[in-house]
Amino acid sequence: MGGGIMLSSQELQVLENLISHEDENRIMNEIALACGIPQSTMTKATQQLLKYRFAARYRLDGNMKNIILRPTEMGKQFYNSYVDNEAKMMFEEFFADLAPLSDEQLLIFCRALENFNRKLKRESEQKLIEL
Repeated sequence: MGGGIMLSSQELQVLENLISHEDENRIMNEIALACGIPQSTMTKATQQLLKYRFAARYRLDGNMKNIILRPTEMGKQFYNSYVDNEAKMMFEEFFADLAPLSDEQLLIFCRALENFNRKLKRESEQKLIEL
């Protein structure tokens, strides 16, 4: 992508999440949970985003422990460029295939996807087993 910068899908997902919630003071654990990625992956993604200056780290006054991430202007520009140049092309055919569906049919389709995602999440959760 722009300027020879390559982001992994997880890094791009974290950047997108930061931009979508840029006015919220969310800690890294909350962002990882929202993205559905392990904390270790979140740490690696954060390191890359900081390296490229696509994100900045903050702390709330009086709380030295929790790190708040926010997108930078450079990060927002990179993401917008990605959406305009890559994502639209990637999803163009997908949305064209959905165009003939009515709003009601699209709602049914979206609900089915959401239910499927919830099922996958439940099945992937580790269960605590007493020894």
